[in-house]
Amino acid sequence: MDSEAKDLTACLSGERLDLCCAIAAFPEAYVAVDDMKFGRRSAGAGFLEALCRYVDKDGYALAVASEADLHPIHFAMAQFRDSLPTANTVALSDQTALARFGTLYSPGPILTNHAWARRTRSDDAYSIVGVNHTVATLQATPSLCRYLLDPLQPWDALICTSQSVKSAIETLFESYLSYLNSRGIRAPRPPVQLPVIPLGVHCDHFDATDERQAAARSFRKARGIGEDDVVLLSLGRIDPATKAHPVPLFLSVERAQREMVGDPKLHLAMVGTFLPAKAAEQEIVAAARRYAPSVDVHWVDGKDAVLCQASWQTADIFLSLSDNIQESFGLTPIEAMAASLPSIVSDWNGYKETVVHGETGLRIPTGFPDASFGLGAELSNRYCGNQISEAGYLHGVAQLTYVDVRKCGAAIVALARNHALRHEMSQKCRARAVQQYAWKVVLAQYREAFDELAAIRNSKSKPTVRSGLAEALRPDHGDPLKMFGGYPTSTLSLTTRLSITRSDARELLDSLLRQPMCGYPQCTRADPDDLKYLVDVLMGGEVNIQDLSERFPRLSRAELLSACVWLMKYDVVEAMPVSDDPEADAISFEDFPWPSA
Repeated sequence: MDSEAKDLTACLSGERLDLCCAIAAFPEAYVAVDDMKFGRRSAGAGFLEALCRYVDKDGYALAVASEADLHPIHFAMAQFRDSLPTANTVALSDQTALARFGTLYSPGPILTNHAWARRTRSDDAYSIVGVNHTVATLQATPSLCRYLLDPLQPWDALICTSQSVKSAIETLFESYLSYLNSRGIRAPRPPVQLPVIPLGVHCDHFDATDERQAAARSFRKARGIGEDDVVLLSLGRIDPATKAHPVPLFLSVERAQREMVGDPKLHLAMVGTFLPAKAAEQEIVAAARRYAPSVDVHWVDGKDAVLCQASWQTADIFLSLSDNIQESFGLTPIEAMAASLPSIVSDWNGYKETVVHGETGLRIPTGFPDASFGLGAELSNRYCGNQISEAGYLHGVAQLTYVDVRKCGAAIVALARNHALRHEMSQKCRARAVQQYAWKVVLAQYREAFDELAAIRNSKSKPTVRSGLAEALRPDHGDPLKMFGGYPTSTLSLTTRLSITRSDARELLDSLLRQPMCGYPQCTRADPDDLKYLVDVLMGGEVNIQDLSERFPRLSRAELLSACVWLMKYDVVEAMPVSDDPEADAISFEDFPWPSA
């Protein structure tokens, strides 16, 4: 049995997966604190639940930026069956711990800070893996272009949730490389890997249990939906600007209903949250009445978890005509598969890969204008020039995107009239969801990707470990003592002579060491005993730093200099003039009396 078959066998059994990695635990990526659980947060919540249910807790760690981040993460984990909130925990800044796990998984595409932080240990200490969300906005594209400049390596990866979004990212890289070349800058393509792994679904969340079927019957009865009527379900964020324009959907359903005279009646269940709230709700509801007057449209609040769940069991066909470039995968079609619902979807981005045309649903043709006419460039330039908002830009591109309304209407008629075909498709839907998109199957693909990255990393001929570097790691945020070298009057060097400023220097030092606000030990690399010994030496008389370094062999010159500056900052010691002429080395206040009180 090959490794892929073994992985699938393990996935479909009760065996736990060994996913050796540290997971950057940013609460906002996994927890919908404002009840807006859709898009990347829905995917993050599913990933977190999958960890609890399917992964050996000893194999991974939660990497947190602060202790406070653990509370919402553990609270979310506690909601899931077989929750394991006692998973290993490490600090996101602990490079040694991250190296021990071999992979750092970050729940987004921005890898810049992780890549630079890793350099404090070594570029090959571990692999860094992110996952794409939208790649359409100025929040996303500049961070991806940084891949050309950041210290990412061939053993790092950005997981692409679809082939379509991978193609978009590769096009972006080529565009930015062309720009750099026009500036006389030759840069290689980013070495980061771009594996294609879909998002997952928890299939049992969509099981047709007796309780859910009873809720579905109540749903239909309360809304006057007949037993032979056909319910089309549209579920997700209701937002014409950034999700999917609803008017083509209304026109398609109306066209189908008018063709099906004498056939079972169509109902459209619009389940979701309106954005931007009331203004959008009034306009969209009015549009439904105007463009689908023959169809009963039922509006369901997307924040009502009970009704949302009931809608999956109520529906006969899932309908989603996404036309927005911010969509890169689309969770709802695979949720529909898990609910055994055949789908009618636009032939768009990730939908192209999840819905098998003619088997698990029907895909409706879509189109763009030819790019050579410059319509898209004009929109991009207006967006980048602050002439239109992000929503205005996305909406503008959506207005240049069409979904074939006639073919969508025909597809609705074909499935609505053919109960046997819907039944056949529903069985294939559930099987495809279990075999291709169940979270345990997806996590096994993550593990395989992590293993492949480790093999690339381990094949590197000479591992490197950095320690005590005198040069700053980041060229875009360099050594402040160099960058701001023109700020101070002077700098300390080995020839600087030091002297005690006061007889109670030891008492003052003891007091300072007890003051957190004085910055010890963050700014001073010597320990308290070293500082006390240094003061004792200087109590015996003036000494230059070169001589002090010979008397403190266990301290590096950097550690000694940091200690001396810290002592000078708090008036324990002072620097003496470097010549016998005080006017040559010091600012005199003799001719400038202090202002009177």
